[in-house]
Amino acid sequence: MKTNISLLIFLLFACTQLQGQYRFISMGTGEGLPHDKIISIRQDASGFIWIGTRDGIARYDGRDLKVIRPEQAQETSRVDNHIVSIFPSRNGDTWFSTFQPGIYRYSLAEDKIEYFPMNAGGKVRARDRIISMDEDSSGKLWMGTIGEMLKFDPRDGRFQRIKGHMHVNALLVNEDSTLWIYEPGKGVLLLNFQGEILKQYAMPDLSGQFFYRNGTIIRDELNILWAGAEKSLFRIDPASDSAEKIADFKSPVMNLVTRKSGEIWIASAQHGLHIYNRYTEELKNVEARLNDSDWLSETPLQDIYMDRSDVVYLASARGVHIMDWSRQFFHFFPTESRIDEFQVVNFGGRLLEPFGNTIYRVKTLDRGSEIIQTHYKDPGYKNKVKEKQVASFDPKDLSAIVRVKDGYYAGTLKHGLWFSKSGSDSNENIPIPKALFDPEKHQINDMIIDLKKNLWLACSHGLLKVPASLRPRDYLFLSGMDGAGKVLSGGRCKALLLDSQGWLWVGTLHSGITLVHTDTEEIRTFGRNPGNDQSLSNSSVSCIYEDSRGMVWVGTNGGGINSFNRATNSFSNVSIADGLADNEICSILEDDGGKLWVSHLKGLSCFTPETGKIINYSNHELGVKEAFIKRNAGRLEDGTLVFGSIKGFLVFDPSRVVENSIVPQLFIDQLSVNGIPHNSTQNRLRIERSVTGIQRLELKKKPSSISFDVHALSGVSQHKNRIRYSWNDSDWILMGGETHTINLM
Repeated sequence: MKTNISLLIFLLFACTQLQGQYRFISMGTGEGLPHDKIISIRQDASGFIWIGTRDGIARYDGRDLKVIRPEQAQETSRVDNHIVSIFPSRNGDTWFSTFQPGIYRYSLAEDKIEYFPMNAGGKVRARDRIISMDEDSSGKLWMGTIGEMLKFDPRDGRFQRIKGHMHVNALLVNEDSTLWIYEPGKGVLLLNFQGEILKQYAMPDLSGQFFYRNGTIIRDELNILWAGAEKSLFRIDPASDSAEKIADFKSPVMNLVTRKSGEIWIASAQHGLHIYNRYTEELKNVEARLNDSDWLSETPLQDIYMDRSDVVYLASARGVHIMDWSRQFFHFFPTESRIDEFQVVNFGGRLLEPFGNTIYRVKTLDRGSEIIQTHYKDPGYKNKVKEKQVASFDPKDLSAIVRVKDGYYAGTLKHGLWFSKSGSDSNENIPIPKALFDPEKHQINDMIIDLKKNLWLACSHGLLKVPASLRPRDYLFLSGMDGAGKVLSGGRCKALLLDSQGWLWVGTLHSGITLVHTDTEEIRTFGRNPGNDQSLSNSSVSCIYEDSRGMVWVGTNGGGINSFNRATNSFSNVSIADGLADNEICSILEDDGGKLWVSHLKGLSCFTPETGKIINYSNHELGVKEAFIKRNAGRLEDGTLVFGSIKGFLVFDPSRVVENSIVPQLFIDQLSVNGIPHNSTQNRLRIERSVTGIQRLELKKKPSSISFDVHALSGVSQHKNRIRYSWNDSDWILMGGETHTINLM
């Protein structure tokens, strides 16, 4: 009886089009690399990333590192572990060279390293170091050294000298039995396989100075050649037989990569990373962070590589730096003190037109507090936001602010309600009848102003309406059962929302939701009913939000988010069970595409209501140093979203976030049948991916149990991959982790 198991991988992480600032995460000896000085980076046919260092080569699968040293293939004291170049061949083998004359081959299928000497028994010559490699259609390797060009046949292990007396720093094989090479001082040459020069593109202003490993040639999708030569970038169009210099740099160009978006990424030896746009002809220096601390511009680079998933890897003397795609569009602005409250205000006025958007936040001082007006234009990680004090208050415990035409109302935790005029250092306490509100006993948790200029306060003991007239008879207080028989569900009010139909939504700490109509003062209540799955998922409410379609969403403390159906007076819940990263909700905002961005204690989640799809971002991925604060979020007039945390605020443009549709290679490791390791897993077992993404294994006999470790080759966001499996054509089952055991007894 044959038994089948199928695996399906799908991705839930997002990446972005490359715009603005960039951030990289670093990996060095502390993460398992054999040396911090990285020389070369390449990806093989199976999807593994190979990292060449001064002390061996490491194979990286996005999760684990396996170190391989040339000394494993030679029993001699003359072995050099300093990697010079790496070339993965089409058949799955990985070739690499060192200062030792010759070439090494690592076979993934056999997990074996083999050495092919260039001049067995001869002396070691610097000119024999292989610094560039490529492969022709027959599988033969073409190699460039400091002194000559060689051809190597893997079938017999023999080297053949093709042309001598040349420094072949870069080499690119063509399909028509020709190849391009870059030679310092001479430019780019086209040769046939016999070593005859067919064409030479002389490059002006080349000094002829030899820079070790400097220089590269790449070909874009339009068949245009781009050459990094000494300290310059050149463009060569073979069709028009033309070559032109594009840009000069302060230090040698080490390598280039090209993107279909029209960008050429350039790694320079001493001055970091540069990007040239082929269409706009714009050249810019990249301002990038390494682990949110050091600047990339201060880091000398040895190599740059972009894998098939568009993940960028940089090689430097301080390790490998991997672009973390999920953080390219999130900009976190730290503040010098805790943010207790902030609001986003669409603010006009000629003086602020260049910025277009304004954030107001509370800054706590040694004495009192103040409201800071913060604005910016196209935020970048290195940009300084511009701030200005617009109001000040005597109390330090501000908990909520509301901006009106001539100033700001501020609610506090222990000092009642205050008002400060715009641009004034003076402020005043707003008197509230003590029978309704005692500042020494009651705190203000949230505030909102209605269309009639009445101020509604969510207080620790109930809901209070402060009338625009401030006449005592116009005040309204609701808590439990009042004298008029009106009921407020619970007393401890935490969150407010005035919806598009005139209903004031009041969220309480323990008793669900109360709706108060601001005109008729009609009241409705909704709570948690354990026997009704269409009731609130949790009676502790943290925030309330209405989207552009009029749908009201309720965030809870422990129950995720709930959408309200006005026709049936019922709720639908989205929680951890549906893919949300956390059930402790802080704030909810909608973007221009109708997606909801939900902040919580563990980070941020993007939820698409139509499909139920959720993409999660952790606080670490976002660059947020402390947890988000509840009811601290806002949307700017250009669609930018802002979320406040304890020590800063996160700003990003949701329109720049696009889903990554590239499915990485799937691998099974440590396959065991009936508790016995399967022979085929002495090495990693590659599962060939079909067009549908479904992988299938077939066993000849039905086992009692099977266990396996499976993961996807992904340089970043490994934890966001989701893998499902099907056993004997059963329904697809989501794996809870990378290691899984199926019991069939």
